[in-house]
Amino acid sequence: MKVLLQDRDDAMRAVVRPMLARHGTSVLEARDPWEAARTAMRELPDVVLLSAADVHDGGLEVPAVLAARSPGTRTLLLGASEPHSPRLGLPPVDGYLPFPFDATRLRAAIAGVLAGAREPLLPEV
Repeated sequence: MKVLLQDRDDAMRAVVRPMLARHGTSVLEARDPWEAARTAMRELPDVVLLSAADVHDGGLEVPAVLAARSPGTRTLLLGASEPHSPRLGLPPVDGYLPFPFDATRLRAAIAGVLAGAREPLLPEV
């Protein structure tokens, strides 16, 4: 499986990358949502993990661009949940994974979007 991880925060990418690579996932990286869109159209990952904060700060069109130009690629918004997304002005995506999450929750969220699950993945209380 190939995953594209987008986050402008180097430290966040450094934390999430091993969560994916540890299980044999090929991990591509991008610093901003538009770089992620360009990389996704070139590399055709199975899933693009987008930072909700970065999308909100200048990449609101990226999920729609990915859906139109790379229809086989699924998008997962990290740091947001579906019930909050419309209020925050976040675009619809294939899945949501709010903070905090660990490797198990991340892998489950990816499996969910690959299987077509559209329900929000809310943190356990």
